[in-house]
Amino acid sequence: MKAEPIKTFIMTRPSFIRDKYELRLNDAQVAELQYPKWYSERAVASLPNGKKWEFIPRGIFKSRYDIREHGYENPFASIESYFFSQKAAVKLPKGKEVEVKSKFFKAEMDYYDPKGQQLFTVKRKFSLRDRIIVSVWEESPLFEEYPWLIILGCYLSVQDSKHSAAFVHS
Repeated sequence: MKAEPIKTFIMTRPSFIRDKYELRLNDAQVAELQYPKWYSERAVASLPNGKKWEFIPRGIFKSRYDIREHGYENPFASIESYFFSQKAAVKLPKGKEVEVKSKFFKAEMDYYDPKGQQLFTVKRKFSLRDRIIVSVWEESPLFEEYPWLIILGCYLSVQDSKHSAAFVHS
């Protein structure tokens, strides 16, 4: 891991009432993550240029999420991990794969490209308002090809936060 990230994104939830998150880079909004229905796990990620993707949960005992373009039925990518596993894999088109390693008690996930280079880290900060910090360590053509990849990392962090909050309150 490098000493300083080359980019730092911050995802926040501007309103406690709405299930909407904004991803910012240097105070400019670069993406949005919105849950269309209250208490839904399906989310829609969008960029300012109008591109949209959906993240859809699948399965009970294994955590699988499908990624598809908004308005389409067939997923083109997915991420899957098993119950209590600290590793997952984002299966991209054309046989590409991004490995995800989570740090169990640190609310942190590291993403690695197919060559084993660390691309970015997603870290959830505990506060009254949800706050997620994404540190990009390496530039990669994967970011150009799959601009939803960083938003997916934030989505998984939000999902993890929602699931852990359910256990804390019960």
